[in-house]
Amino acid sequence: MVLTLRDGDELFFSTTRDRLKAKTVEGDARVAVTFLDDGAPHRFVTVEGAARIDGDNIIDAHVQLNRELRGPDFTPPADFAQRLAK
Repeated sequence: MVLTLRDGDELFFSTTRDRLKAKTVEGDARVAVTFLDDGAPHRFVTVEGAARIDGDNIIDAHVQLNRELRGPDFTPPADFAQRLAK
């Protein structure tokens, strides 16, 4: 499972530069992301577009992703930036 966050016309997801997702985007920015509905009748939607790696503003995006997962009261720990840099 990959958590995604929609902000206007952009989709965000978290990965690290050493993972295949990041290496693939660096080599070819064309992407397709498919979202599946677990319930019957197994609907889905595919979004196609160009991707980019944004290493400058990762904290805000990670906070938003965590709030989607853990709830709106999620507060990042003091060492959040250091954890993301690993």
